[in-house]
Amino acid sequence: MASIKLVAIAKDEAAYLAEWVYHHLSIGIDEIDIYLNGITDNSYQVMRLINDKYANVNFYDADRLMGTSVRANKSFQQIIYHFAWSTERRRRKLSHLAFLDIDEYLVSSSFGQNIDLMFRAAGNFDILSNLWYSDLPGNAEPFSRVFEESQMLQKMSIVKSIGRLKSKIGIPIVHNFNGITRNMSNINALMSNGKTIKYAAAKKFSGKRIDPNFCSSLIGKYEPWFVFHRIFRSHDEYCASLMRGRKHRSNDSPIKDNRSGFIVMEPSKMTVGAPMQYKINQRQNYNYQRNFEHFINKCNLGNEVLKGQNFVRQKYKDLEQLVAQKPNLLKQYSEVFKGTVFER
Repeated sequence: MASIKLVAIAKDEAAYLAEWVYHHLSIGIDEIDIYLNGITDNSYQVMRLINDKYANVNFYDADRLMGTSVRANKSFQQIIYHFAWSTERRRRKLSHLAFLDIDEYLVSSSFGQNIDLMFRAAGNFDILSNLWYSDLPGNAEPFSRVFEESQMLQKMSIVKSIGRLKSKIGIPIVHNFNGITRNMSNINALMSNGKTIKYAAAKKFSGKRIDPNFCSSLIGKYEPWFVFHRIFRSHDEYCASLMRGRKHRSNDSPIKDNRSGFIVMEPSKMTVGAPMQYKINQRQNYNYQRNFEHFINKCNLGNEVLKGQNFVRQKYKDLEQLVAQKPNLLKQYSEVFKGTVFER
């Protein structure tokens, strides 16, 4: 029987950790490891309270590994993923390993299914690649719940992959495994519907995207499982997130520069078809939200979540102050400020 660990890296995500952990436990993830780095909020307090009640959810101080990656000029994310992959292969307890960020949620097209169904539907695989589905910018209130009874999602050509620990697929990179660039013919790489996936041939994508010609067969329908990527959340949260920078990528920019603004994505090679509606049964959504409240109460997380939210609100104010002091940043990073009050 398949068993799976989920690995994530988090920097100042106290406002979101509880909901992220709850969701993935609710779908049947066996173990969760979160590597904390550069923490200035109350993330450690949140994770201690969760770990007190859920021994299968662990957290680690990754600051030393961050320092190592910066000195070596290597991707911190890949160093953590490689470390986790090697550790689990030696441990020989679980069958699969997945990697997500705290703004990414593994979701079934029929909401609320257990992850066992994903393994059954996909069949035997070395790599299972699930497509990104992004949220859309809108008028959501800050810190709205992740899932609603109806919301619009944009399918993307980008994937996040799950690896079978006994497979010869190399080591994990940010979106996939490096074995696909040199040994693809011997790797069974599938989508959650059990069909063979075709990755983009361009070397620079390294298994990050699916083949453009393959995209046309996927337009207008959901795969059994996908990764919901909450890029936007709300206007204020999006702006606050820009203050996080990208030191994990050895980038000293004061602004997180890998965003394209608080605007709907234009059709491109990154998108697959038009946005689609995702619906959740009313009763199912009610039970999901109620169980989340039970999780918060069981772990005594209420005050810590509020502290995390207040930290994000302060980051928004810090951004206001930063651009007031250095207005040239608005021009330098004009792309990321599109659609925000700062652009106007």
